[in-house]
Amino acid sequence: MILGGGLSGTGDTRSDILRVGLSLWLIKIPLCYLAVIHLGLGPKWSWWPMNFSKIIQGIWIFKRYLSKGWLEGLSHAEEEFGVNFA
Repeated sequence: MILGGGLSGTGDTRSDILRVGLSLWLIKIPLCYLAVIHLGLGPKWSWWPMNFSKIIQGIWIFKRYLSKGWLEGLSHAEEEFGVNFA
Protein backbone atom coordinates (compact mmCIF):
# COMPACT_ATOMS: atom_id res chain seq x y z
CA MET A 1 0.00 0.00 0.00
CA ILE A 2 1.30 3.43 -0.89
CA LEU A 3 0.20 5.11 2.35
CA GLY A 4 1.92 2.40 4.39
CA GLY A 5 5.13 3.05 2.48
CA GLY A 6 4.77 6.76 3.15
CA LEU A 7 4.35 6.15 6.86
CA SER A 8 7.38 3.87 6.82
CA GLY A 9 9.33 6.65 5.15
CA THR A 10 8.63 8.93 8.10
CA GLY A 11 10.10 6.36 10.49
CA ASP A 12 6.79 4.73 11.50
CA THR A 13 7.80 1.25 10.36
CA ARG A 14 6.77 -0.62 13.49
CA SER A 15 3.08 0.27 13.24
CA ASP A 16 3.01 -0.50 9.52
CA ILE A 17 4.56 -3.94 10.04
CA LEU A 18 2.15 -4.59 12.92
CA ARG A 19 -0.89 -3.78 10.79
CA VAL A 20 0.32 -5.86 7.85
CA GLY A 21 1.11 -8.82 10.13
CA LEU A 22 -2.23 -8.62 11.91
CA SER A 23 -4.17 -8.49 8.65
CA LEU A 24 -2.23 -11.52 7.42
CA TRP A 25 -2.54 -13.72 10.52
CA LEU A 26 -5.97 -12.62 11.79
CA ILE A 27 -7.86 -12.14 8.52
CA LYS A 28 -6.21 -13.51 5.37
CA ILE A 29 -4.98 -16.91 6.52
CA PRO A 30 -8.03 -17.88 8.64
CA LEU A 31 -10.53 -16.77 5.97
CA CYS A 32 -8.61 -18.54 3.19
CA TYR A 33 -8.49 -21.69 5.29
CA LEU A 34 -12.21 -21.41 6.03
CA ALA A 35 -13.18 -20.81 2.40
CA VAL A 36 -10.96 -23.46 0.80
CA ILE A 37 -10.77 -26.25 3.38
CA HIS A 38 -13.96 -26.06 5.47
CA LEU A 39 -16.40 -24.73 2.91
CA GLY A 40 -14.76 -26.57 0.00
CA LEU A 41 -15.06 -23.62 -2.36
CA GLY A 42 -11.79 -24.32 -4.15
CA PRO A 43 -8.57 -22.37 -4.61
CA LYS A 44 -10.08 -19.59 -6.72
CA TRP A 45 -12.14 -18.49 -3.69
CA SER A 46 -8.96 -17.80 -1.75
CA TRP A 47 -8.70 -14.49 -3.63
CA TRP A 48 -11.72 -12.99 -1.86
CA PRO A 49 -10.26 -13.21 1.66
CA MET A 50 -6.99 -11.83 0.31
CA ASN A 51 -8.76 -8.81 -1.11
CA PHE A 52 -10.79 -8.39 2.07
CA SER A 53 -7.62 -8.44 4.20
CA LYS A 54 -6.09 -5.73 1.99
CA ILE A 55 -9.16 -3.56 2.50
CA ILE A 56 -8.95 -3.98 6.28
CA GLN A 57 -5.20 -3.33 6.17
CA GLY A 58 -5.83 -0.11 4.22
CA ILE A 59 -8.44 1.04 6.73
CA TRP A 60 -6.06 0.41 9.65
CA ILE A 61 -3.21 2.27 7.95
CA PHE A 62 -5.51 5.17 7.04
CA LYS A 63 -6.67 5.38 10.67
CA ARG A 64 -2.99 5.55 11.72
CA TYR A 65 -2.46 8.37 9.24
CA LEU A 66 -5.45 10.30 10.56
CA SER A 67 -4.33 9.83 14.18
CA LYS A 68 -1.09 11.67 13.35
CA GLY A 69 0.85 9.28 15.59
CA TRP A 70 3.31 8.83 12.73
CA LEU A 71 4.54 12.40 13.25
CA GLU A 72 6.59 11.20 16.21
CA GLY A 73 8.86 9.29 13.85
CA LEU A 74 9.23 12.39 11.72
CA SER A 75 10.34 14.47 14.70
CA HIS A 76 12.95 11.82 15.56
CA ALA A 77 14.26 12.03 11.99
CA GLU A 78 14.48 15.82 12.28
CA GLU A 79 16.59 15.47 15.42
CA GLU A 80 18.80 12.78 13.94
CA PHE A 81 19.53 14.52 10.66
CA GLY A 82 19.24 18.14 11.83
CA VAL A 83 16.66 18.98 9.17
CA ASN A 84 13.35 20.77 9.64
CA PHE A 85 10.62 19.06 7.60
CA ALA A 86 7.89 21.59 8.42
